[in-house]
Amino acid sequence: MKKILLSFSITLCLSQQAFAQTAPFIDAAWRSSNLSMRSEEATRCVRMAIIRKLHCRADIRKEYEARGLVPGTEQYIQKNYGGMSIAQINNVIRKINSEYLPKVRNVDSEQAVPGEITRPILEADMGFLEHLINLKGGQPNPFDQFMKGK
Repeated sequence: MKKILLSFSITLCLSQQAFAQTAPFIDAAWRSSNLSMRSEEATRCVRMAIIRKLHCRADIRKEYEARGLVPGTEQYIQKNYGGMSIAQINNVIRKINSEYLPKVRNVDSEQAVPGEITRPILEADMGFLEHLINLKGGQPNPFDQFMKGK
């Protein structure tokens, strides 16, 4: 009986987690870029064999990434956050952790609606933000204040 009750409670918790992530989190700028990218794919990659079509779609995505229009890429982070100080970038990371991560769905890009910010995108953004902090000299050493006395 205990095993049944335990499995039921685990299932209930998991189903609540699944229901909590049903509404997509849409970013207006990414939606515009995403729809533009899909429109370009529809015109440029029409009547191609499947492999050529996949290469065509990848080339278009690379063009948009190079312009910094695709979230979850280093170019996007450099374009939008490159001019910020380390303290400002830390605030962005805190905001992502507290406000955005709880709201986004954990789906891959094929299942996402146009303009949807997903968990993998935010995780990639956070990784590139941390990389940007390192490029700017990194976080100050917390032990420096203790080492000054020696």
